[in-house]
Amino acid sequence: MTELPDRMVQLLAQIRAGRTSAQAALLAQIAHGRALAGSYACVVDELPVTAPVTGPLAGIALAHKDIFDLQDRCPGCGVQRGASQVGVQPAAAVKALADAGASQWATLVMAPHACGATAQNPHFARCVNPLDERAAVGGSSSGSAVAVASGMTYAALGTDTAGSVRIPAATCGLIGLKTTQGAVSTQGCAPLAPSLDTVGILTRCPQDAREIWQALSPLSLRKPRDNEVSCQVWFPHQGVHRQVVEAIQDWIAKLDIKVSEVDITDEFEQLNRHAQRVLFYETAQTHRASLLAGHADPAVQAIGLSRARLGLCRNWKP
Repeated sequence: MTELPDRMVQLLAQIRAGRTSAQAALLAQIAHGRALAGSYACVVDELPVTAPVTGPLAGIALAHKDIFDLQDRCPGCGVQRGASQVGVQPAAAVKALADAGASQWATLVMAPHACGATAQNPHFARCVNPLDERAAVGGSSSGSAVAVASGMTYAALGTDTAGSVRIPAATCGLIGLKTTQGAVSTQGCAPLAPSLDTVGILTRCPQDAREIWQALSPLSLRKPRDNEVSCQVWFPHQGVHRQVVEAIQDWIAKLDIKVSEVDITDEFEQLNRHAQRVLFYETAQTHRASLLAGHADPAVQAIGLSRARLGLCRNWKP
């Protein structure tokens, strides 16, 4: 195939209509990704890609944050390259996409151990923001955002504990979907703060995000039953630009469900403080050994040792 369309859904339409084969589409995407890889420093490892299998995403080549277990491979988690280990099985989210027919051709750079709001990482070269090479790239799913924004892949999985999908999506001009905690299994994904960890999606357009989301959580897009048609939307009116408010209100008006807006700014701030405490505590638990040994990455120390400073536990000796 000579040229890839802008959107994944357009390529899928071509494959389903027989205008190109899944194999040709797969090879074209991998070649395109490889051609761009050297310009953006976001790839950790290229992976062997097998022939496409059947499914709604057949012929799609994706790349994901290097935080997921893959077949016979442990992730590098932003501190090293992935390591071969026979018997390791793919993470649940990666397997769900594979079951839908998608392939994975690369693993992508991330902030060390998913700790970091930017792409700063002493273990890898600096990720380059496709919008402006002088601009920062958010973290911790930095490589995922760069790969999608540059056109190296139509979509990428990331993880979001406290903004790690949403922040890089914002800095690279993408759609970043933080899924509801528990909606997508985190099995096989290296933990940071398990009560807050979620698997998220980065894409350039909402239609592509919907296709990936459908594969990850097939029941999520089912038509709601009559007793499920009412919901509340948290809407922070203060500090939000008027045009943004109007755009959200227009979108809400088009929904085929009853929506009631609630402004719970004070309650949200309190909830956010509680979430920060959970983040500090569980990060310290996850990385307890390296923190006690004094060789944890600086970002892990900054979050994990906050637990002791805030007095969130007894007998903690950093």
